[in-house]
Amino acid sequence: MKQNSEELSLHPKPTFIRIFKAINYTIWNALAEFIDNSLESYQQNHQKFNNHYQGKYKLRVEIEVDIDGKKITITDNAAGISTGEINRAFRIAEPPPKESQLSEFGMGMKAAACWFSDTWEVRTTALGERIEQTIFFDADRVMSSERGTLEVVREAVEYQTHYTKIVLKDIQKISSRTSRKTIQKHLASIYREFIRNKTLELSFNQEVLSFTDSQILKAPRYDNPNGDEIFWKKNIEELDFGDHQNNGALRVSGFVALLETTSPTKSGLVLIRRGRVIRGGSVDSNEVFKPPEIFGRSKGTFRSKRLFGELHLEGFNVSFTKDGFQPDENFEIFLNLLADDLKGDKTFPILKQADEFRIKKNVGPTQAEDLVTKTKGTLEGECLKNELGDNLKKISDSEVRQTINYKIPHVQDSVRREFEVKFSGCEWKIELIVSYDPTKRNILLDVGDHLLTKNSENENRTIGIGMSLVHPLFENFDINSPKKLDPIYRICIALALSEVVARKNGDPPQEIRHYLNELLSGALSRIN
Repeated sequence: MKQNSEELSLHPKPTFIRIFKAINYTIWNALAEFIDNSLESYQQNHQKFNNHYQGKYKLRVEIEVDIDGKKITITDNAAGISTGEINRAFRIAEPPPKESQLSEFGMGMKAAACWFSDTWEVRTTALGERIEQTIFFDADRVMSSERGTLEVVREAVEYQTHYTKIVLKDIQKISSRTSRKTIQKHLASIYREFIRNKTLELSFNQEVLSFTDSQILKAPRYDNPNGDEIFWKKNIEELDFGDHQNNGALRVSGFVALLETTSPTKSGLVLIRRGRVIRGGSVDSNEVFKPPEIFGRSKGTFRSKRLFGELHLEGFNVSFTKDGFQPDENFEIFLNLLADDLKGDKTFPILKQADEFRIKKNVGPTQAEDLVTKTKGTLEGECLKNELGDNLKKISDSEVRQTINYKIPHVQDSVRREFEVKFSGCEWKIELIVSYDPTKRNILLDVGDHLLTKNSENENRTIGIGMSLVHPLFENFDINSPKKLDPIYRICIALALSEVVARKNGDPPQEIRHYLNELLSGALSRIN
């Protein structure tokens, strides 16, 4: 086919390339600029697609990252760039003439391409045209040109199609250490609305991305545990901005809810504008949006780990990289109004529910068996056998008896293990009892003869240690797995042994701390 070429003027002067290189993009936000352009093209030509495909058209965007070849390719089946629009599309900071949804600043695609690469090209065919246009960008060539021009090559095509294909060459921002899954999760989160309503099929290295909504808590009120279950989701339909409403331009809608299962990354607010996530929704716990007006200032609270929401904001200003809202007066008013709305709803106390509600775990013999088995393995480990001897070497056989003498009721719901540990040349027996009895939940650690079986009551060198698996400490801080419980129980064991050592040696109370530090810095700190 016959080709012809011409030059496009970037305008303004090409010094903008240095600025684009310095933009504080993330990889996913830079890639999002290309996806935004595809969505914008689809939205502006929605009616044409419906007419042409009888309502069966679906926008597809494919991203291919070739790390070894240092190349990124982004392809879509949107409406393409027409010959009449090509000059405007490649001029810097010249937005589309029509009211735009996503491509509003006229810089996104150019800025992201220059951020990734010094050499890139765009190949496009517009809906309704039979001309393929290829635009070549070379940073060295552009910088050496006073006018800052690009070459565009046009070629007639025999069949009618529509697409845009962008190839970024010799990319500098992605390496083999870059997590493909992390990029995929971020992009799926940013475009969750378009993926949900099936407007967009987005694929990354031939894998179609999907987004899974978080499960919402269904449970009784915190102050009525035997009451009816409530679906803990509060719809946000209208916030009264008063004089700041700017003739109705500022609007907020969406929901705030509680997670069924606490999570530091799935919690937080997700702020959406024009269908696209602007802030929040990150897979990184350091980037989630948890304003202190609503979540408080502590990151470890149940509210911080259970409260989440999706809010659509209209009329609010965003940064030109579209990774945040401008921190202006309107945005601060929005956060305060939302906080007041959530705090003031006495009939649906969602914040209080987030603070006070606890899931009652069915703790039983299985969990207790797992824990005592793990603890038994820890104490019988060869490294511990060798190290504990030095800590207890001053205790003679005749001095072991008469530890703590107070009595507690016998614990029924428990798991008991007996095992021996070699202390300074002597075989010592430890009887470990892990309880899941809720009536004894307030006793985290117990040490004494009353924990021994009748067969052991008159034996020297025997230590009884009792622990609770259902203590409020574990419940209130959401500590429920053997992995989380293990270090706490190691501290308890070290404290129990330190107490026995100090009592038998007649040491002052502060020596317990000395023995505790020795035990925890040695074998009890190791992972078996």
